Amino acid sequence: MTTPITDDIEWFRALLAASEQVENPDPTAVRMWLEQRRAECARKYEVRGVGLAQLSNWRRDETSGDLSPVGHGPEVIGVEVISRVEQPAVRVGQPMLYDPDVRLVVLLAELRGRELRFLIRARTEPGRQDVLELGPTVDHGLARFERSRVDTPATPALLGEVAARCVYWTEHHRDARWHRHGRIRRELWMLEEGAPTPSFDPDWFVWVSYRQLRALALTGGDLSPSLLSILAPL
Repeated sequence: MTTPITDDIEWFRALLAASEQVENPDPTAVRMWLEQRRAECARKYEVRGVGLAQLSNWRRDETSGDLSPVGHGPEVIGVEVISRVEQPAVRVGQPMLYDPDVRLVVLLAELRGRELRFLIRARTEPGRQDVLELGPTVDHGLARFERSRVDTPATPALLGEVAARCVYWTEHHRDARWHRHGRIRRELWMLEEGAPTPSFDPDWFVWVSYRQLRALALTGGDLSPSLLSILAPL
């Protein structure tokens, strides 16, 4: 996957302003879809607290005590923060997540007539009481995405297989309180006129308008932080 060109996004903001004049602002249908998915997941998923020693798919280093997953994912490491603002120096230790791979989050948009719509997905998150939240089209490790061609509705656009335009992209630190040297890359893409609408599993993906996203962001807490961060510059 090549590095996309960052465009001036004023043209997209103009499309968005025109789209808001004709959009359906009511998020009820999206919420009903999400609640149906949550009801289904409640029958299939269970999340319960266990001791770290009971994690079957993690390895513990006998010397350092660091935890690393069997397969892909961040390690759990320890750091010590030394503050010399006061004397004597204060030392505070804490666990952190370390993943050398950049996190790639992508939101795919499409213009239908005058209306912009965005493809979001229901994503399982074990830290939530209701398990599911609404996230961007893609949320994956960048290196693994490039190496193994992860199949998502946005993959053809990202790989240049269909006509699409990068609205903007940016790369930042992840939550540095818990991620050591973690990076996250956010991208917003729009399919060009005439490009085929991507196929996707309707149990996990849904098109929504910007006004529906805005309404969801203001109530309920159903949007993931990564999805909100992509929408923030708009």
